[in-house]
Amino acid sequence: MGADTDALAPTDASDPAGEPLRLVEGDGIAVAISHRAAQMPFAEKNADFHQIRFYYRGRFRLETELGALEVEEGDFVVIPKGLLYREDPHGDDNAVVIFETRSPVVLAEELWDSVGFSSFFVDYSRMVLLLMVDQIKSISSDSVIVVCAAGRAGLYLTTLATMLGLHIRVGTEDTIWKFPNSDELVESNLQLFEMARDVAALRASAGEYRELLRLSA
Repeated sequence: MGADTDALAPTDASDPAGEPLRLVEGDGIAVAISHRAAQMPFAEKNADFHQIRFYYRGRFRLETELGALEVEEGDFVVIPKGLLYREDPHGDDNAVVIFETRSPVVLAEELWDSVGFSSFFVDYSRMVLLLMVDQIKSISSDSVIVVCAAGRAGLYLTTLATMLGLHIRVGTEDTIWKFPNSDELVESNLQLFEMARDVAALRASAGEYRELLRLSA
């Protein structure tokens, strides 16, 4: 399962006053993609959600009421609810994945250390996910890459993987939690699959998955 984010057309790609394209939303959470190519002609304040912005491609000057920040490819930036900000891209080939949550963003070190799981709000560039993907593709450009993650971060990391055009696998063998920042439990494998299905562009049958991995029936 995967999504070609370059094929999507948020209105901010061609209109400075445009908006990101919302891909999926649920109870207290949303994911959107931005291809902003020009400076925002306004300052924005999100009164409902905290944001985690993943700068997948491009360089920006991010202006906030707390000061300005230069961000580049691979950076994660947290914008708390109610903080004024404005983005000014340095070029026009950009892609930003925006995760929104009603719950406050908590540092990974503070979140459930006792059970040994990491939070989604880890800088995944330090976990070299992007580097690993680049290295695998440099060795074999037609490699089949399937991403799964154990613990509370599972569905969020697999969502990020779909933004990178990778395949994903989800299931209760990886996590019993629905979200990384709450105690709500997953009801079944089917519920996890349905949540992932809302994000991924394509779903594979068992036969298609075996064929993808070049396994005999």
